[in-house]
Amino acid sequence: MSFDNTGWLIDGVLTKSELARRAQYAATGGADGVVGVGDLKVIPLAAPGNGVRVSVGGATILNRYVTPVNQAYVVSNPTIETIDSTRMPATNPAIRSHLVVATVGDPQYSATGHPWMLATDPPAGTANTFQYVRTHVIANVPSTTKRFEELGLNYPGYALARLDIGAGGSVYNSANIIDLRYLSQQRSQDVQWTVDTTAADILAGTALTYEYWPDGTDKAVYIPPWATAVYCDGWINGFRQSSATTTLARMRIGSQSMNIFTASSKYNDNTIGRKGINVGGRLDIPSAYRGTTQSWQMWATAEDAPSLSKLTTDAWTNASVHLRFVEEAV
Repeated sequence: MSFDNTGWLIDGVLTKSELARRAQYAATGGADGVVGVGDLKVIPLAAPGNGVRVSVGGATILNRYVTPVNQAYVVSNPTIETIDSTRMPATNPAIRSHLVVATVGDPQYSATGHPWMLATDPPAGTANTFQYVRTHVIANVPSTTKRFEELGLNYPGYALARLDIGAGGSVYNSANIIDLRYLSQQRSQDVQWTVDTTAADILAGTALTYEYWPDGTDKAVYIPPWATAVYCDGWINGFRQSSATTTLARMRIGSQSMNIFTASSKYNDNTIGRKGINVGGRLDIPSAYRGTTQSWQMWATAEDAPSLSKLTTDAWTNASVHLRFVEEAV
């Protein structure tokens, strides 16, 4: 078997559409997904009712007509689309879940099993105006469905959202819409640092009032302008514990007025000696923080009065922080 006679692209030569789809598949590493963080988000109607809207944007959708999957379509939605009640599943006396999907119909392949593409499509004379890309609502999917391919269907589709609706319900608001989008090309960036403490720093203060601890372990970090979230891991190693204590630790971004923290990590120990504590979690990055430099700090507090002043850092203590900034659909 020989290569196709032309590559993508050679001037003045007709090129097969499959080659263009293979180029897109290669460009995203075989991944499907939306192009931008806000693309194709499913939102309620202006007045919530029996329908939803799909925001503008683009996506890459894998060509599931072929096996193995090695091609991808690029689709675009230039204006907000409304999926009205005529396109929504009928109400049901039981709890149901439905999937909002961006789909492609391609007359190059069989229309068998396709939800809207007919074997006679496109009708004569409409090849340039036929709607080959459409949103479609797949009714009554499992309530755990997160991706289109879980349904085992043999046509191109990408799941935008799952609609979870109660018994007899027909009004879809934000609480009913489970966002399933992800980026086809998600960016990420790692930042890590370790600081050795040089002076004693006792965790005292007031119970359940967080303080910067250990002192001197903060760092000014540039937040990429594309970052919408960050995964944080922090460790305080080798501090001294004088008696039983219950302590809470967390990590803070930026100014005190913003008050943006990771979830607290609880540390409880009844023994004496050198100890360690870990804190971590996921944080959404506010738009005002993207593309700015912010301070990152470890904070802690005793959970109760008997736990105050039981933890102390010294020259044998160090703190380590690892941040992974990511670009996720919002």
